[in-house]
Amino acid sequence: MQVKKVGKALDAVTWLLVAAGIGILAYVYDRLPSEVPFHYDNSGKVNGMEPKYALWISEAFFVLIIFGLSWWQQYVLSQSRSEETLEETKSVYKPVFFLSVIKLVITVTVSMTHWTSIISMEVLPWWFFPTILLFTLAAVGWGIWLLSKN
Repeated sequence: MQVKKVGKALDAVTWLLVAAGIGILAYVYDRLPSEVPFHYDNSGKVNGMEPKYALWISEAFFVLIIFGLSWWQQYVLSQSRSEETLEETKSVYKPVFFLSVIKLVITVTVSMTHWTSIISMEVLPWWFFPTILLFTLAAVGWGIWLLSKN
């Protein structure tokens, strides 16, 4: 089933990005200033600073969310029975696939936000926030389109 393979690939990419984000944060943490940008206004200017340890707290919450969504996926899969038909199995896997797409979108969005804080940019380029929004919409739209094909 194509949806199942794509979902597993998305999950693998998600966990690789999570691990890479933790590794990069650990690598650069000592070189960060004591406060890092943590919030930006609509024009991309910094309007909120936090101590650098807030990046670890944010990362911990992020990992908990990804674990929670992964647990939910496993719970949905465990509800399917072995005697179900192929069509019933496909209908059970559709929400699981959509959760894979959501996990990837959250991972990329959080990773971009953390990188922005790590780089400590004072002003973001005008295209930064629209890019995040377009990526998110494109990924969710792609997931819905793939689900509707099967």
